[in-house]
Amino acid sequence: MFGALVVVYMLYGITARGEAIREKEQMKGRWKVLIGMIIGVVISLITLCTVAIILFFIFISGGSAEIVKDSNKYEETIAGYHNLHSGLITFPEIIPQSARDIDFYSYYREPLGAPVVEIFLQCTYNEEDYHAELQRLEHAQKTFKYGTKVTNLMKEEDGRYPYTAYIAIDGFENSYEYAMLTGERQITYIHTAYKESGDLKKISTSFIPSDFDSRMYELNEAEAFNIYLEDITVVDGEIWGWYCDY
Repeated sequence: MFGALVVVYMLYGITARGEAIREKEQMKGRWKVLIGMIIGVVISLITLCTVAIILFFIFISGGSAEIVKDSNKYEETIAGYHNLHSGLITFPEIIPQSARDIDFYSYYREPLGAPVVEIFLQCTYNEEDYHAELQRLEHAQKTFKYGTKVTNLMKEEDGRYPYTAYIAIDGFENSYEYAMLTGERQITYIHTAYKESGDLKKISTSFIPSDFDSRMYELNEAEAFNIYLEDITVVDGEIWGWYCDY
């Protein structure tokens, strides 16, 4: 009888130890699963944060710039930039068949709705098309949809600009737009926005006004010429009541 009790006790002890070992193994398994889940959550959070930072950077910087150098794509490129803060009134709608020595460059990037722009077009025309283009620039006007004001391009023949220039934007809101007579039947068209002279990729400093940088930052906006502005009223140094029609 005693021997049987001893055997039963031993069997119970073995069973108990087995249960304890199994419970310990199960507990280890649970901890492994829990640790794995925690690691998975941490990795997921890191991945999401990284993606969010990348997307935020793209949103802030505007992503990669769109650059076009093929003059055959001039018309579609110019027509495709709907968010420009310019109507490109100085630029020709099309490049005439007679034009030669055509040099075209367009840089466009749009961070936070404020396009960073550098557009350069240079053409040499035949006699007929050159005079037609001069006439267009001389008589180019901006008429507003909801007003009666009509504005011509500002012409500067001897001053801050290196050549005779027909100007649409002269430093207003960090932007320039103008056409210059740069050679024999040659016209150079330029539009920049939010680019200092040191940031220009294509446009030579020999084609920009002498105060290109300082005018953008030091000039009161109310004093800067912009053909696309219908009216400006300055109250206590602040601009009120102007309407912009690009």
